[in-house]
Amino acid sequence: MVDPQDETKEGLPFRSMMTFGTDEGAPRGELVTQFLEHELELVTHVPLQLQAAFFKLPHDMSNGSDGLLVVEGLITQAAAELWAIERILKGRMALLTMFHHVRTLYEAHALTYWLLQDFVGRWPRVLKERQVERDRFEAAAAKSIGPVASDISDAGRALVADSAIKRLPSVFDMIEGNAVLEFDHAVFWKYSSAHTHPGFTFTAQIDAENERETIQQILGAAIRHTAGVYRLIADHFGIAEQGVIEPLAAAEDFARYRFSLHVSNDGAPETGGITSRWS
Repeated sequence: MVDPQDETKEGLPFRSMMTFGTDEGAPRGELVTQFLEHELELVTHVPLQLQAAFFKLPHDMSNGSDGLLVVEGLITQAAAELWAIERILKGRMALLTMFHHVRTLYEAHALTYWLLQDFVGRWPRVLKERQVERDRFEAAAAKSIGPVASDISDAGRALVADSAIKRLPSVFDMIEGNAVLEFDHAVFWKYSSAHTHPGFTFTAQIDAENERETIQQILGAAIRHTAGVYRLIADHFGIAEQGVIEPLAAAEDFARYRFSLHVSNDGAPETGGITSRWS
């Protein structure tokens, strides 16, 4: 923490505490209204119709139905995390804490992108990761509150022990080739909210405009990565229901970048994301 000053080096009033978006650093009203319009579609009609359409498809379940539940879980996760952001926003709580929810949305988008490049071959790895993490939770809980009832079946333990099925790659490796995920990786995954915390940046100085712009970027990213999950699933499984595609396209347009992005594997330009018009 730096010592209090009357002014920052830019001549702005020094602020040693942030309002976390509840005061002069709050997002613009027009943007919030637009966000809520798209958010409502993405937490109600779109995921419900997407799930219904997905389960009506003639899936190959010769190897079980767990893969279908992985996809359903990604849809549900995206809707739930976006809804949590809406609750924080409407409740006028500490808006910068939405960073934690948008980070989870980014993770869901990254996982969906990686998974659907080889759905049949990769869903067991997603399931194994969940079982490993549950097993570790149960072991950790036993050290603090004593033995707990296991939530892992015999088949789950066999999956954990199966060395032929690998665990998940890092998020950094999952997103290779996706321009939007690569562009957003530093802010919305790798460092998330750390750059807004004075203890991390070794300064207690922040201005209202920086606070506002950060929150507006969070709102854009929340729509972008929720829509990203839905779009990948709809496209991969050939879901074209009007009730899914039309509001999804409108949300994507709201949250897309208005400049070209580049993917790491071949340098080909691709667009998508949020716009500087909100700054």
